[in-house]
Amino acid sequence: MPDKQNKITKILIIGICVMIFILALTGVYRMAKNKAERVGYSSSSKMETTEVPETVDEKEIKYKDVSPNSLYYISNDSVIKMCAFGDGIVVLTNSSTIYLDARGNSAVNTLKYKSPVMIVDGNSVLVYDKEGTGYRIEDDTGVVDEFTAPGNIYTMDYLNDYIAVAYNDNIFTSVFKVINPKGTEIYSANLADEYIINVKITPDCNAVTIGAVNSADAEIYSIIKTYQFDYNTEFYTLTKNGETIVAIYPQSASKITFVTDCGFYGYEHSNNTETAYLSYSIGSLRAVMTDSGTNHVAIVTAQYGNNDYEQLALYKKNGSLVNTVALKGNAKNFNNGSDYLSINYGNSVETYTFNGSLIGTSILDSAKTLCIPSGSSLYVLSDNSLYILSAKGNYKAVEATVDNDVTVTTTTAETTTEAKEEGKTEQ
Repeated sequence: MPDKQNKITKILIIGICVMIFILALTGVYRMAKNKAERVGYSSSSKMETTEVPETVDEKEIKYKDVSPNSLYYISNDSVIKMCAFGDGIVVLTNSSTIYLDARGNSAVNTLKYKSPVMIVDGNSVLVYDKEGTGYRIEDDTGVVDEFTAPGNIYTMDYLNDYIAVAYNDNIFTSVFKVINPKGTEIYSANLADEYIINVKITPDCNAVTIGAVNSADAEIYSIIKTYQFDYNTEFYTLTKNGETIVAIYPQSASKITFVTDCGFYGYEHSNNTETAYLSYSIGSLRAVMTDSGTNHVAIVTAQYGNNDYEQLALYKKNGSLVNTVALKGNAKNFNNGSDYLSINYGNSVETYTFNGSLIGTSILDSAKTLCIPSGSSLYVLSDNSLYILSAKGNYKAVEATVDNDVTVTTTTAETTTEAKEEGKTEQ
């Protein structure tokens, strides 16, 4: 009997202890709850109840209305190329070169080349006929000198008043020569089999690098050769099988970067090392641009073989990657000045630095558009009207104001180019 009573007593004691424990837990819980409510939290976890700031909608871009410059009228259909020239631009058409600036100055040099090409070197311009033998040096004051190549011109370069010209020949497939600023031929060489499509004078004007193409066994190949003016034979030859040279950027006689239809490369002759900086499939390359002095190289490619996905890759001249930018896609053309790049989508233009920063967007009223940055300005030729904008900023084209004091007119006719000022016509 005593044993049974002891068991009951033990069970009662245990039950009382459990109840006290439960009551203690309940009290602690209530204290914690009250404290949490005082500091602004519910009884659920802090991670779950922390407020997340509302997403702030991106601010709409504010565009400044801008009218075309009423001083100029240029037919879009006649324009072949636009380049920066001084603090203005030079426009190559099928019948003239036109020099313009934001101050209203203009000059026109008439032209009679079948297939004109233009290269700007500082304050001078080289224009040559890619389907003929003629080439000339000019500026905004007129034609300085005219020359004739021994054969039909393939390509040319113009740097620090040095001229390099590559042309066809009755004996050799390609011949090139280099002429110094005094007009003296200082170097020439020939290729028996390949066609020269690139020729570049080195920045120190002591050598020239050429790019040439041909095919063997039904496969295209390219060669790059560098010649030093103090030696009679080539300095080195580099071969790229299955690729076509697009652009060459010599930094010296022994070091170059170059672009093909498959990639962007660097080559160092001192250690015979070739480096691939960027690779892409044939047909993906959309554009190659460089700033003055070739300090930067900008390459636009279509990703996945689709122009809807275009990428701008920016490199330093040594091949180091600066930035990549995803573009809108389906750009119409690309151009650059010494400081900025323009990406033209037809009815809009984006302006970038060579570091990849977007600094301006312009909305236009026509899909027929050409543009070129020059200095701190962006020159946009849209539906025959010229807009002169700041490279930095956002603009929207509006109807032109009527104020035709000076008009530069070009048409697609063979030689019709007029410069009109206050009703007077100068040929």
